[in-house]
Parts: sequence; C-alpha cells; structure tokens
Amino acid sequence: MKAKKSLGQNFLSDSRYVQQILNLVPKEQSGKLIEIGPGTGVLTPWLYQINSNFEGYEIDDRAIQILNRDFPTIPVFQKDFLKTDLESIAGDEKLTVVGNIPYYITSPILFHLFDQQQLMQTAVIMMQKEVAERIVAEPRTKAYGILSVQAQIFASVTKAFDVPRSAFMPRPNVDSSVLVFEFDKDVSGLDIQLFKSVVRTAFNQRRKMMRNSLKPLLGDHELPEKLGMRRPESLTPQEFVELTEFFGELE
Repeated sequence: MKAKKSLGQNFLSDSRYVQQILNLVPKEQSGKLIEIGPGTGVLTPWLYQINSNFEGYEIDDRAIQILNRDFPTIPVFQKDFLKTDLESIAGDEKLTVVGNIPYYITSPILFHLFDQQQLMQTAVIMMQKEVAERIVAEPRTKAYGILSVQAQIFASVTKAFDVPRSAFMPRPNVDSSVLVFEFDKDVSGLDIQLFKSVVRTAFNQRRKMMRNSLKPLLGDHELPEKLGMRRPESLTPQEFVELTEFFGELE
C-alpha cells in the first residue's frame, strides 16, 4: 500500500523494532488493548496474540481492506482515535494503548490520553524523536515545555529506545523514539482544566517572568514572590501543580 502524505504515513518495516515494541506491551492485563493506526498490520496480529480483548482504529479505508482481508477475525474499525469515547471502550477496566503515531497529530493524541488518564493503564507510543525529547525533558532546558509538564504529571514516562529513519517505508526525514507511559499518578485532587490553563498560559510567554506571563489569570492578585520572579521553564511539574492550587484558592 502506497503511503499517503496527507495522513503522515510511514510504515515500520524493520522486524527488529517490531519485536522491541512488542516486548514493552504488558503481557498480563484484564483491560482492552487498543492499537492506534494499525496501517497494514505489522504489529496487529502480534498484539492480538498478547491480548485478544483487542480493538484497532484506522482511518485509511485502504488499510482497513487489507487488515480485514489478512486478519478477518481481528476487530479493526475505520474510526478516528481522537473521536473515540474511551470511557465506553474501557468499561470497568483500564486501557492499554499502542501506536506508531503520525508526526502531525502526536500532540493531539497525547493530550487525548492525558485528558482520559484515569482510564489508562499503559501506553507504548512511537513518535518523532524531537517530540519524545520534549516529553522527557527536565526543567531549565530548551525542550522543556507544555508537553513535558503534562506528561510527567499524568504518567511516569520512560524513553525505551530510538528508531532510525531507515526502519520505515517510505523513509521519513526524522528519527523516531518509543516512549512508555505508565499512568500510575494520582491526580484525583487536581483541577485538571485549571492546571492545563495555568501551564499553557505560562509557556505561551516562556521568556517572561511568571508574574507577567500569568497576568491574564492573576487579575489584581500577585504570585508568591518565590514563583513570580521565575520563568516558566524553571518550574518543576510539581510546582505547576502547587501553582494550580494557588489559583484554585483565588476562585
């Protein structure tokens, strides 16, 4: 199947990396296993062997035809993962998600998972290496930003390995990385919408001090001096949680 540029398709073709990805998927789980964008099925039958409580979501009708032909007993649906109701899919159990994510929708998919973090168990995601480095970045680094803070608050994130561009067909212009997200963080007491607003507002003007970058949220209030004189990239993810609690008390 010829890759569509409009869908950001680059198919993994090196079996060594297929096996490495499979090794990261939890073997003992009771919840559903979801594959985002199975493509022509390089991972699909092996994921189904790991967990037959499986569903794949693919938007390319050509890929759906191939998958239905080659793996007629494996449930794969022509559906946009970003429009799926994860709560109804999960039921009373938690989800595991695996996917080789198109570069242009990596952030929306990750934020979709973060928004539903209470439903998630594990996610094994292959993405552009540059984006992966932003997710695991530490404070006071250029790569540290919105994705870093959200990912590290909602999950324990590990970079498993890099995948060179030569492992794909067609060959992309960038290398990839595989990250493992373990959704083991307790954020039940966090106002998630306010947290996201605080983080986004702060980093929208990341060169300014916090007292200035957060002015749209502060109104007539003042930040504590220990935070107000710092720049967003210097705050740890946990300090953003504390900042969210501060704003929550103002309401």
